[in-house]
Amino acid sequence: MTEINRRLVLAAAGAALVPFGARAHSFGPTLAAPLSTRPQRILVVGGTHYLGPALVRAAVARGHTVTLFNRGKTRPHLFKSIERRIGNRYPEHDNGLSSLDTGEWDVVIDLNAYYPRLVTASCEKLKGRTQRYILMSSISVYDSFSRPGLTETSPVRALKGAFTEKPDLVEDEFGSYGARKAMCEDVVCQHFPSNHTIVRASGIIGAGIEDDDPSKFYWLARLMRDTVIAAPGDGSDPLQVIDVNDVAEFLLHLSETGQSGTFNAVGPDRGLTTRDYVETARAVCGGQARVVWTGQVIPNTPMWAPATIVPGFARISYAKGVAAGLRFRPLRQSIESNFDWFRLNHPLDFDFAKAGTGPSPEDEAKALNAV
Repeated sequence: MTEINRRLVLAAAGAALVPFGARAHSFGPTLAAPLSTRPQRILVVGGTHYLGPALVRAAVARGHTVTLFNRGKTRPHLFKSIERRIGNRYPEHDNGLSSLDTGEWDVVIDLNAYYPRLVTASCEKLKGRTQRYILMSSISVYDSFSRPGLTETSPVRALKGAFTEKPDLVEDEFGSYGARKAMCEDVVCQHFPSNHTIVRASGIIGAGIEDDDPSKFYWLARLMRDTVIAAPGDGSDPLQVIDVNDVAEFLLHLSETGQSGTFNAVGPDRGLTTRDYVETARAVCGGQARVVWTGQVIPNTPMWAPATIVPGFARISYAKGVAAGLRFRPLRQSIESNFDWFRLNHPLDFDFAKAGTGPSPEDEAKALNAV
């Protein structure tokens, strides 16, 4: 993005916005409370994508010593001062896990576990040289979202067909994604029966260099630039999202306090609806577009899950996580950081259809015509 485009995007935001430099940004260094326990040696599997940078920044800010294990291909410019073990989760590719032949860590935090065979290889390599294995998982493991109130003991998906391992560990083949995640959890539990921690996150928002998912700035951009927007349902569908920094700090808190077991990292700690999200986004960006709640199902709409189809998807229990130390920052703060990220990196006329996010113009027009 050129400097001219950056200035145009910032100018288009309008005078009513909070000045860009006037607030702390979640994609900058995480400000954490002083560590009350001894510093830990943490091995992060991944660390430069999505949740990874937020976790690494928070760990360093809290006084921990971090080692990264990854291929060195995704954003290699990040964290130059942190020890990095270059390798590959596929034991048969490149040098595999050989860079982890030596070293001991208090905890391993595995952020990109998608295939059980690869998690098995990591666990076998590191067993006996770490006191705890923390696995980043997903609410996608749950077998059914037909009822509200899913807890950590609710049934998980079973694999119903074959899948193909992808070299770049992409989160594709969603039909098997949840079952594969559940299988990865089982692997960790088997290898670390008394010292494993599983964290299942809902939709992660907030912004950072690690996350350029356009669904997180879809409503902000459209509220600013469009006149009328077709919205699905009546706005009352529940929504659960959590800030990337809240997940990162929860992972570290569980590590520091030595808590084992499985925890849902879902939020916020109050009832949230799609309308709440949209109106908070409006307050952040100052957009004047008219939102028409059409009562229709509009496919591919970000930040929406129809309660009539998946009534339990956005009503998952966070009670155990909160009891263990999970905390939530205000929704507005998360949306502000997404907005700041959008303004810095994208033009106001960002093409969501081309990026595969948001309903097609035809679907939106059909929903509006049905009102």
